[in-house]
Amino acid sequence: MAPSKCTIAAILLVFAAVAASLGPSSAARVQLQAEEAAPQPPSFWRPRIPLPQIPCIPGLPRPRFLPPCDGSAGAPLPPLPPARRVPLPPIPCIPGLPRPRFLPPCNDSGAPAVPLPPARRLPLPPIPCIPGLPRPSFLPPCGGSAAAPAPPSPQPAECSTSLSGLTACADFLSANATSFLAAPAAACCDGVRSLVKDAPVCLCHVMSGDLGELLPAPGLRLRAVALPRACGVAVPFGTLRQCIRGPVPPMDAPAPPS
Repeated sequence: MAPSKCTIAAILLVFAAVAASLGPSSAARVQLQAEEAAPQPPSFWRPRIPLPQIPCIPGLPRPRFLPPCDGSAGAPLPPLPPARRVPLPPIPCIPGLPRPRFLPPCNDSGAPAVPLPPARRLPLPPIPCIPGLPRPSFLPPCGGSAAAPAPPSPQPAECSTSLSGLTACADFLSANATSFLAAPAAACCDGVRSLVKDAPVCLCHVMSGDLGELLPAPGLRLRAVALPRACGVAVPFGTLRQCIRGPVPPMDAPAPPS
């Protein structure tokens, strides 16, 4: 007669209870105890890569993460060889300059004193003389081989005679002139050139408006100032400075003392 299902289940339960009551063998117990005594690595543990052997350097402190120098991990380095000193090339002595300390003295046979070659002076280009301006001291005088200007004309005692040549400019200077754009007459410009050449200081009376005393009609001061430029005549710079600083000759000669 075949056993029923209930009988088979009862037998299995009996075997399970008997197996649970039985203990492990002695060899299994020793292996289990050894595994429990061994330290277990953490969950983030990674295999440690061994560091290469780092020698000891004399005179430098040993880091803490390296084995000490007196152990068997590594022997100290041998002492470094002495530094090779490269000899400097002979440097000549320069008269008037102090000798650096790292160079041998000038009385040594290795560095004789060598005089410097004479400095080459570059010649300045010829600078012309400007009438009315003082000559700088570093330039050759105007009376030398450089371009020398003509000697200045003597200053006149009065300017009425010199300004009489500008009476032809009355039409250009008159306030009643029909056209302000008209150029001065040729005779007027000839008088301006003669005035600048012979008595340039009398131009001060032209610019100040005193020339109107010699004209039949009153003149415009603005046109009197523009008269040299309208004639294409350059006014010397020294004349302009003399008009500001003086002295300027009067229009009429002073009366002789009685």
